[in-house]
Amino acid sequence: INPGMQLFEKMISGMYLGEIARVVCMELIQNKLLFNGQAGKFSTKDSFQTKFVSDIESHDRYKIDQVINEMGVNASESDIEILKQVCTAVSNRAARLAAAGIAGIVKKTRNYT
Repeated sequence: INPGMQLFEKMISGMYLGEIARVVCMELIQNKLLFNGQAGKFSTKDSFQTKFVSDIESHDRYKIDQVINEMGVNASESDIEILKQVCTAVSNRAARLAAAGIAGIVKKTRNYT
């Protein structure tokens, strides 16, 4: 949506976090570092929903297995651990970018209370 516009919002918005995680996973899949190089639905744009990021980060094995099945891949324990790390990294990146934006506004307005 709106290519080249609202880039900061896209880096932190829940609407895009699933797609960011999917792109990272595709890089790992293409380099045969994840799912033995088998992409399943990861090769389809917007197939990895932001809800899936939350489900993977929940560490609830039932939810993780549901995501794996939905994405059509066979995952080893190592693959699941890598997927958890990807989802956590994407979420942490979004949180840090949001915090930086807020800090910038506070600094600019000098409203520290």
